[in-house]
Amino acid sequence: RDFLWTEEVTRLLNNTKQKELMLGWADKLVLPLVTTTDRANASQIIRKKLKLAPKAERDEAMACLRSQLSDVPADMLPDEEERYLFMTWDEVKGMVKAGQHIGAHTHTHSMLSTLSESESWEELKLSKELLEKATAQECFTMSYPNGESDNFSELHKTQLKKLGYKCAFSQIPLFNNGQTDRFALHRFNVSLGLPLSLMEAKLCGLLK
Repeated sequence: RDFLWTEEVTRLLNNTKQKELMLGWADKLVLPLVTTTDRANASQIIRKKLKLAPKAERDEAMACLRSQLSDVPADMLPDEEERYLFMTWDEVKGMVKAGQHIGAHTHTHSMLSTLSESESWEELKLSKELLEKATAQECFTMSYPNGESDNFSELHKTQLKKLGYKCAFSQIPLFNNGQTDRFALHRFNVSLGLPLSLMEAKLCGLLK
């Protein structure tokens, strides 16, 4: 019943009764939490800062955030499960049985650019090994956490190749062609609530 940390940030901000939040770990930045828009903006600011932070620093900041917003229940409520629960291994196996391929996304969802060489190697290696053990099929694709161009490097592409991956996806919203780097494939993000018509327009090149 753990939360993905990015989802937990949004959950805490959406459910607290507090009207402002001071980030002691971010130059004492004060964020208003009065309106729904305030809370959405605060979530975006916090997530953007923490995505670029080393894991130890991010863990410390999350502990601080939980303490500051302690009026929000720590445990997941029954009506939140559909939104926040991770998939189970049985659900993953069911997808594989139905014909889906399951790719890796690192082990702890850390941005590779924030890790040391040995840490990024372990993230990519362990993710692949766990998926292959659970699904009994080869894991040869990878999607970079966050996926922007400065979130991964040539080092990480080399590591992926050595570990047996065949391609990796960024989140750079462009089309692919025969010259696109297989370890930096472009990908359009499908966000929560994105209408199918807008996604179709993007894929047809009608929207940028």
